[in-house]
Amino acid sequence: MNTIDLHGLSLREAKAEIRNAIMHRKLVTNLQSRLFTIVHGYNHGTKIRDYVRSGEMECDLISRGVVNRLRGLGTKRPGATTFEIIPPTLEEAISAFNSQNGFNWMVSTC
Repeated sequence: MNTIDLHGLSLREAKAEIRNAIMHRKLVTNLQSRLFTIVHGYNHGTKIRDYVRSGEMECDLISRGVVNRLRGLGTKRPGATTFEIIPPTLEEAISAFNSQNGFNWMVSTC
């Protein structure tokens, strides 16, 4: 499992660190590489924890094209949150490819 340690970072720095860490692991497709634990702490403020747990992080990563979806896997420790990157379906991948390359035709998945 991958760990992203955000201790001592500002919210702005934490957002960049999360994006960079996920983008570097994005091309690996096995389950273990899609699991991330973000260590955000809880004793020195809650801005990063709230960003991670509120859904704002997921929306930010989706809007920037870093991930398609995330699934939270629990918060067993108060200072850490674990999640899984959900890969796109075949239809989502084809649609994204077509829209990025200016294609307008439908591709059969048969």
